[in-house]
Amino acid sequence: MVPDPTPRRVQRIQGGVWEELKRQLKGFGIEMRKPRHARGYEVDAEILASAAPLLVEIKTGCAAADFYCAVGQLMLYPILLPKLAGHLRIFLLPDGTGSHELQSAMKPLGIQLHRYRLQRASKQEVTFSASFLRLCGVPEEAMAALSAF
Repeated sequence: MVPDPTPRRVQRIQGGVWEELKRQLKGFGIEMRKPRHARGYEVDAEILASAAPLLVEIKTGCAAADFYCAVGQLMLYPILLPKLAGHLRIFLLPDGTGSHELQSAMKPLGIQLHRYRLQRASKQEVTFSASFLRLCGVPEEAMAALSAF
């Protein structure tokens, strides 16, 4: 096996998605944190939405390995960090293809699947699905301004 030569690119893309989500939510007074376990395990995002807190795992791909990894993380984090136990579990992945079977398998596990779109122009632009932003507590009237899809 040859290791992926571009892990920093994945981190940069994921970091850009995280930063844009935090920026958008902050504009509506919605808090987003990045809890960390003493052993170094770090959650992608905890969103303190008004309806229910969210535990969010962000991936940059739609391959089976991305699904497997996200499921493992979303199932383990509430055990490793008990304060996350009552959170809704959200898998946030890029808009596009993904195995229908894997997508369908999320529901019985109690994991909601939501999407973001990444457009690379001179500057990386990220938009999020309206259903995800609603779940975060973003007001309906703000969706058009955020280019929600």
